[in-house]
Amino acid sequence: MSINRIAHILGITFLSLLCWYGPAVAQPGAVFLEPDSAMISTLDTVSIALRVDQHVVGIHCFMVSIDYDTTLLKIVNIMEGPLLKAGGQTFFFWDTLRHPTDIGNCILGYGLYVNGPGVLAVVKFRAALKGGMSPLAFSYVNFSNVNLDSMPVGHSDGKIVVKANPIPAITSSPVTVGTVGQPYQYDVDATGDPVPTYALAAGYPAGMTINGVSGLIQWTPLAKGDYPVTVQAVNVVGTATQSFTIHVKCCVGVTGNVNGTGIVDLSDLSALVSYLTGGGYILPCSEEANVNGAGIVDLSDLSALVSYLTGGGYVLPSCP
Repeated sequence: MSINRIAHILGITFLSLLCWYGPAVAQPGAVFLEPDSAMISTLDTVSIALRVDQHVVGIHCFMVSIDYDTTLLKIVNIMEGPLLKAGGQTFFFWDTLRHPTDIGNCILGYGLYVNGPGVLAVVKFRAALKGGMSPLAFSYVNFSNVNLDSMPVGHSDGKIVVKANPIPAITSSPVTVGTVGQPYQYDVDATGDPVPTYALAAGYPAGMTINGVSGLIQWTPLAKGDYPVTVQAVNVVGTATQSFTIHVKCCVGVTGNVNGTGIVDLSDLSALVSYLTGGGYILPCSEEANVNGAGIVDLSDLSALVSYLTGGGYVLPSCP
């Protein structure tokens, strides 16, 4: 058979026929999908093979049309199966720009053919982001003998179920208390498929960082106060957010460390006297200077501190 004759059979749109050399009969189940059903997650891929069994003999050309739900699936690629290649040089073509998608192949040579079983083609699908069930219909446009005598055939049905992945979910509880000058850490945990990455939304405190892979937040607060934070766990399916407020305090342990040196001694008494008498001392932490825990810093705090330092029996209260 000449190349021109082959081109005539394929047509200028490359529509091929499923052709048979000599008398051939397509028996039920002779042409099938493998697997004929599959379950995958969003964005995953699955390959479906178009196969023939031993009942299919004398194959010279084939042409199929693939119908599927384009909102759930996309064809990544189509590969030629090895069966027709065993019969000689082939002309394999496909058109993924159209829907339904066409696949065809012919052995380039008059009177050349192959017999089943074997794979005619392999179609690789990728799932979209949403879930659902897509029917697969591999319709055999027609098949004929080499004289182009048409012989109508049926089709092979299958399905691909796409399991929708849930959006990320943050599962950890935030650390909501910090202390001035001391390292703050919160290890954010989240579920999701694909594994989410982490980020801080705009407005987080100066100096705060987050590890995008592990989710570890680190920060050293420099001043007391309330600091709002929003953390995000993100993947291609969606975004989860968690908002919380970190209350940063400056008092650690018990009150009385007025000057912030870490111990309660006479230097704290001098600092408190300077502050209360207008000597210009600036309290680094008013909570520490509120020695009696009454809520304000006044002479009663001075009396309490004197009592503690002189062995008068005063017990320093815990920090608020």
